[in-house]
Amino acid sequence: MIIRDVFSSATTPRSLTTVEFYAAAWTSLSEGGLYVANCGSHADLKEAKDELAGMCKVFPHVAAIADPPMLKGRRYGNIVLIGAGTPLEASDVLTRNLLMGAVPAQFKDEVWCRKLAAQASARFDGPGTP
Repeated sequence: MIIRDVFSSATTPRSLTTVEFYAAAWTSLSEGGLYVANCGSHADLKEAKDELAGMCKVFPHVAAIADPPMLKGRRYGNIVLIGAGTPLEASDVLTRNLLMGAVPAQFKDEVWCRKLAAQASARFDGPGTP
């Protein structure tokens, strides 16, 4: 498992949000491994959309977890983005545990994530990328 929880002020450095970065993470995972990223995003979900657009180019399967107001784009907050080589599904136990937490959260499946990603452009390494 790779867990990315890196921020510079309120944002993740761009170099850790590109297709090339996701590809490096993907090749570092063993079979059945997971890439998990803590993504800070504004109410328009731009950061999450951009990251998912890049992740969808690399990971065969993606999912997300966050509290409902965040998932609906109502406020700034964090979304956990997940990339994997096998389908990601919410079990009844996971769903119940997410809802019973201090901040109730929901699991969003691949269909939801790919629909969100389609509204954005993947980021790539390039000239001027910090």
